[in-house]
Formats: sequence, structure tokens, C-alpha cells
Amino acid sequence: MPPTPEQESEMQVQLAGQVERMKGRLPGRLLFHRIAGSRGHNLHTERSDWDFLGVFAVPTTQVLGLKKVEPVVTQQADEGDRPKDPTQPDYQYFEVGKFCEMLAKGNPTAVECLYAEHGRARTLLWDEIEGQRDRFLTASLVGTACGFAAGQLRLYRKKGYLHTTGGTANEKWFYHLRRLLNDARRVLAGGFPMVWHEGAERDAIMHIRRNVVPYDELAAELEVELSELAEADRGHLPQAVDIDAVSDWLVRVRIADLN
Repeated sequence: MPPTPEQESEMQVQLAGQVERMKGRLPGRLLFHRIAGSRGHNLHTERSDWDFLGVFAVPTTQVLGLKKVEPVVTQQADEGDRPKDPTQPDYQYFEVGKFCEMLAKGNPTAVECLYAEHGRARTLLWDEIEGQRDRFLTASLVGTACGFAAGQLRLYRKKGYLHTTGGTANEKWFYHLRRLLNDARRVLAGGFPMVWHEGAERDAIMHIRRNVVPYDELAAELEVELSELAEADRGHLPQAVDIDAVSDWLVRVRIADLN
């Protein structure tokens, strides 16, 4: 079931607070942002913090000039680096040019933003690209998701950690990989990424989240899943994103800033 009115209200309050925190930090106007992380996926616990993900557009005159465009504005504490300060949450905002590059490459994080229907705030310009979201369900998207998961599992098997920053293997990374591969299988079956989790799938991921299953067992299960996905036929999906569609939207965003 979707978020309760109380949950949606709380998410909107958090989004409004984040807008205030980001004043002066974003070098452009906000096109879209959402509750990200475990709370955005309905996979949180009572102790979970709030994370944010968004897209902004710098002034078009800056893009045309010589001033460098900052592609990502981020604040993120490494796992165990410091206690989380609720007034300084983790966030990641992509400049729209960078975001379009990610969409064109089949980046799962970028595509998922187009399917986030709860705990979000967006503009009419964002609605334009969201209205084309099914065009981004490609073989490239499935391949990127599987490639990322495979790389993470290789790190775990060889060095005992997940993520290229060397973070300690933990249930958080394992349930993230489980969710990613679930989405890849869903897209192959003609579906779309699940952002707000519920029902049996949520229960299964929360089982991982509660640290019940040994890590080696989780890794073995995910490796089997990857083998099955590697052998699955992707011929019914578009091989890659229509670059012209992404480019046309980006141009409209840039022109709108000049008007």
C-alpha cells in the first residue's frame, strides 16, 4: 500500500526543511528532489536517518560561458565516520546535464528518480521527462545494474568489503544489492523499478536488513541471481536509451532558463 497520509505529510515536511538547508548551497534552481535511502524505499527502521536526492539546473549563461559547472553537490558521511547530525543530512544533487548523461547510460539511480511517486517535489519541466520514463527501461539499464552488483560481490569475495570506498560489508549494502537485482528482474519481465516497497518483497528485504542471514549466504544467493540474469533474454527491450529524447529535454530546460 502507498504511504499513509501521515507518512506522506512527514516526508513533505522533511523535503521543505531540506529546501531551506540547501539555500545558498545549490548553484542553480531545483527541478526535482525526493526522499532517498531507506526512508524513500519504505525499508527504514525507527533509527534510520533522512537522505535526499535531487536534480538542479545551473543558469544557462553559465553553461555557455567559461565558468565551470559543478556536476554534483553532495554531503555524505562515510559509514561509521561520524554520528549523524539530523540537521545535516546526507544528500546528493545532480546538475541536469550530469543527470541526463546518467539517464543516457542506463544508470539505475537516475531512472529510479523517474518512478519515485511519493516523498518528492518537482517542477513542470520535470514532469516532461517523467512522462517519458518508460523509454528508459532498456537492456542497458539491466546490464548496468547487474554490472554494479557483480563488481560489489567480487570485492566482497576478494577483500571482505563492499563498495569501492572500502566500506565494511554490512546488511545495508546487501539489501541494496538485493533491491537492485529485484528491479533488474522486474524490468526484464516488462515491469518497472519499485521505489516504495511493500508486501512480500519488502518483508524479504527487511529480513536482510535485520541482519538475520549470514553474509556469505547472501552473497551466494545474489551470485546465483546474477547468473540467471546474465543468461536471460534481453532482446525484447530497447538496447539503449534514445539519446535524442534525452537531449531534446535538456535543451528545453536550458532554453526555459533564458525565457
